[in-house]
Amino acid sequence: MLNVTDPVSLLDWLFRSGEEPPCKDASDANDDGRIDVSDAVSLLSYLFLGSEALPGPSSTGGQDATSDGLLCEG
Repeated sequence: MLNVTDPVSLLDWLFRSGEEPPCKDASDANDDGRIDVSDAVSLLSYLFLGSEALPGPSSTGGQDATSDGLLCEG
């Protein structure tokens, strides 16, 4: 389940050398094949502005339908 700690943790990793996300594929919230600030914006828009559902596995878990080289550990 997504909550506000997800984009906050992502921004902490991107800008403050915080803990690396355990599932980089799910951290790519807009499914563009990169993890950057736009993913945190997508997560915040989904959580607080009612934007459309995020592509999997960000919101649904499971497999990513696109091939982008981002993986989940464990």
